[in-house]
Amino acid sequence: MIRISLRQLEVFVAVCNAGSTTAAAPVVSLSKSATSAAINELESLLNTRLFDRVGKRLVLNGFGETLLPQARQLLSTASQIEQQFNTANPAIQLGLRISSSTTIGTYYLPRLLSRFSTTNSLPTPSVHIANTAEVIAKVSGFDADFGLIEGHCTNPDLFVEPWFKDELVVICAPTYPLNQLGRKLTFKELRAARWLLREGGSGTRESVESALIPHLNTLVCAGEFSNSESIKQAALVGLGLACLSRAVVADFLALGKLVELQTTLPPLFRNFYILTRPERTMLPHARQFLDFCRNMNH
Repeated sequence: MIRISLRQLEVFVAVCNAGSTTAAAPVVSLSKSATSAAINELESLLNTRLFDRVGKRLVLNGFGETLLPQARQLLSTASQIEQQFNTANPAIQLGLRISSSTTIGTYYLPRLLSRFSTTNSLPTPSVHIANTAEVIAKVSGFDADFGLIEGHCTNPDLFVEPWFKDELVVICAPTYPLNQLGRKLTFKELRAARWLLREGGSGTRESVESALIPHLNTLVCAGEFSNSESIKQAALVGLGLACLSRAVVADFLALGKLVELQTTLPPLFRNFYILTRPERTMLPHARQFLDFCRNMNH
């Protein structure tokens, strides 16, 4: 006989995410006392403390850390079951939840969804776009069918699959002084330049540093930005150089708003990756779209 309930697990995960019963209570539509009672009942049924009580704080202990991914998996499966048989909203009957890092989600994923929909029935997709670190957390927490990232992932709970190579180019405004030299820029000149970079945790930031630092040793930061569009605009007004995906700057290059600098650097590429959680059971359309992405000629 199963004694623990999905509701108790839902409250447990909410408390873990929010950090306290007070913060978790509105998330699960319960009072603080009812939230605390649900945690106490779960611990009683398991005959195990899941949190250490430190003053008024609840600190997840080793037993709680063991339960957390299992609870998330069960809640994810239950949610999928509800969606699959939700006749009131057939648009999400088969569901499709994707978490993607910024460049892929903005410049590649819409095209892939469009191509897929021309020959397949595509349920309404829910696309979460964030930096690589957040995508890893989403897939690890069973909040996405799969993830598409631009940086490395070392999370042992996830299967990391190389996807395809993306070309990086060094760009600036046409009027930028380094563009006026009319020749290939040397490592010394690039080393002294000011660079427009993504924020820490971004796959683009990681990829740019991996591509450039072995040759330049360091990058002088002229500003950190939370998305590539902001970097494009900053480069456009002459704030510095940028190293971005060719897909990101193709429109501005074609219009002459930005120029691709000629340098003594070798061709620059980075890997894109697919993230999956092996324990997650995907619904048919999610699996079908994932296979489509794997086999797509980009």
